[in-house]
Amino acid sequence: MHGRLLKLIEDIRGSYWFVPTLMVLLAIILAFVTDRIDSNFDTDFLTSIPLFYHSGPEGTRAVLSTIATAMIGVAGVTFSMTLVSVSFAASNIGPRLIGNFMRDTGNQVTLGTFIATFVYCLLILRTVTGTSDDISTANIPNISLLVAIALSLLSVGNLIYFIHHIPESINVARLANVVGLDLQSAITDLFPDDVGHEKEAQSVVRKKLGAKYRVESKSVASPATGYIQVIDDQALLNVAQKHDLVVRIEYRPGDFVTAGSVLLLAHPTARVDDAIAAELTSCFVLGVKRTATQNAMFLIDQLVEIMMRALSPGVNDPFTAVGCFDWLQPVFMTLVQRELPDACRYDEEGQLRVAVHPVSVQHFASAVFDQPLQYVASDRIAALRMMQLLAELIAICENPEYTRLFLTHAQQLNEAGQQCLTVVSDQKTLTARYNQTLRLAEDSAYRQSLRDSDGWLG
Repeated sequence: MHGRLLKLIEDIRGSYWFVPTLMVLLAIILAFVTDRIDSNFDTDFLTSIPLFYHSGPEGTRAVLSTIATAMIGVAGVTFSMTLVSVSFAASNIGPRLIGNFMRDTGNQVTLGTFIATFVYCLLILRTVTGTSDDISTANIPNISLLVAIALSLLSVGNLIYFIHHIPESINVARLANVVGLDLQSAITDLFPDDVGHEKEAQSVVRKKLGAKYRVESKSVASPATGYIQVIDDQALLNVAQKHDLVVRIEYRPGDFVTAGSVLLLAHPTARVDDAIAAELTSCFVLGVKRTATQNAMFLIDQLVEIMMRALSPGVNDPFTAVGCFDWLQPVFMTLVQRELPDACRYDEEGQLRVAVHPVSVQHFASAVFDQPLQYVASDRIAALRMMQLLAELIAICENPEYTRLFLTHAQQLNEAGQQCLTVVSDQKTLTARYNQTLRLAEDSAYRQSLRDSDGWLG
């Protein structure tokens, strides 16, 4: 249930209809409330205010009709502008980034404001009765008219905001900023400071999950085809504890599974029937696309896609790539200084219940340093920035395994740069930076001297 709730929230955030629909419903309620006030209270005193003077029922109808007509017209214009920005993003930045525009609260609220004002004026317009010839029997909703004018002024302000917001939303630097902040938040949520399990039990667990475990386990197949969007890990742990099972998940959030493929293994086989298998598979929520929910790799892929498109020959914008590296740097600094989650999950009694394939720093590093390598290596600015990022990580890294990993990527970058960079001086500069990076990893005194000086790392 928790996983499906997360998917529902993500779908609502990614929809362009929910906020406008909610605002229209609020406009209907507001129209009913203001109509009741006008019907039950004497509001003729408002006619003495010059700002809200009207010329009887005809004037009231004219004002409401004008506002309603203008609002539905502007709503069409804003919707068209949104479609233009979405098509621009799909062709120039990447189709996987369209969801960022659809989730943009500013766009949703702007469209909702115009439509809600239109609906409100339409509902109030039907309450205006009578003519100026017989003003005593006419019904003029003064409070409702006042609210309609206020909503129209609010809509004008919203239009000004929207005209400013649309160019900002398609600014690639701002988009990289939004994705980078989302990625930092996702890393913090998926890899919290207090994560960790009993190290004493870890070696025992790995012995239990060897080849014998697979032979004695029941394979539970996926009931559908699609991307794994959410895994309700707590529900899965509860099911495993309830039926005294040990479950191994074969896929991560973001992976594509086909119907009939092995979704998980459950041990022992004798305790797993069709009903229990259905309980286990119900903890997985599948969809037609990858999402950022429980999937930090999706956000990294978005930044890498922005970077690769910026460095493509048709665009040739290395400074956008540099901005992407800037936002990736704090993410990696968080990862290398934080203990990553264990592959095993235990119940309250300390019994192993769920084993997973955790995402490692190696996966993140491969996505960032391997995928765009051919584009980065051919551009001096981007290549030097990637080398600087690797050196920055080595400078703060205390884990020898991570240090070797970043040195390997630095070596690959240097070798690719020697082949792709056409200017000899650029090749020499990259090699010099690579040699500094090597010395940085081997010589702690040199590392400290760089920190204390105005060297290239600073």
